[in-house]
Amino acid sequence: MPPGRSSPRFHVPISRALVLAAAAVAAALLVAAFNPAFFSATILGGILTSAAPVVIMSIGVGMVVITGEIDISVGALFGTLAALLATLASPTHAALPVWSAVLLTLLAGAAAGLINGAITVYGRIPSIVATLGTMSVLRGITELILRGNWITDLPPQLRVLGTGSALGIPILLWAAALVAAAGIALARHTKTGIRLYAVGDNPDAARFSRVSTVRTKLIAFSLSGTLVGVAVCFSV
Repeated sequence: MPPGRSSPRFHVPISRALVLAAAAVAAALLVAAFNPAFFSATILGGILTSAAPVVIMSIGVGMVVITGEIDISVGALFGTLAALLATLASPTHAALPVWSAVLLTLLAGAAAGLINGAITVYGRIPSIVATLGTMSVLRGITELILRGNWITDLPPQLRVLGTGSALGIPILLWAAALVAAAGIALARHTKTGIRLYAVGDNPDAARFSRVSTVRTKLIAFSLSGTLVGVAVCFSV
């Protein structure tokens, strides 16, 4: 990055943020007008808990988007990793310890993201086309893992991640908040975040500044896949 130039920041224009906030408030008030119970702690808690996995995955997808690419395979990857985690941890299947099942799920997510990135940067295939293809492959892998069956006998040590609470707040919400904070910190205060913005803003200038566009995009896709794994582990 040229000397004297300020670092890129994770920033949404205030006017746009206000419009989005106003639209969300208006929608909530409209719903509450027909159903006053909408603002009850139970309903709001349920809405936040349902949205938490999407928040976690969106941080990873956001990193990819910052680099000028897109990843539309995260939904299919979520299903595949959920099937993988259940199979690995279920006492009637692989019966692995919970910590190892979680670790392998995160590694599988990172690997899937890395494959998406490699197809995009080395194969020179537009990321929307590359991830559309891997999305179809992942759906097929999910079918092969499950073979049309449901896996319900998950160990309680794993279920507590998705159903437990700490200080009266679901663990899933704590995880989403921590991931969001970490994602913003990475984008605003680390060299990796600066490189993500540099590659997405001007790839030629980034290369001139000795920023590897290939490595940066691979990191972004890997982060996206890893965070899908995180969302899965806290959603079972």
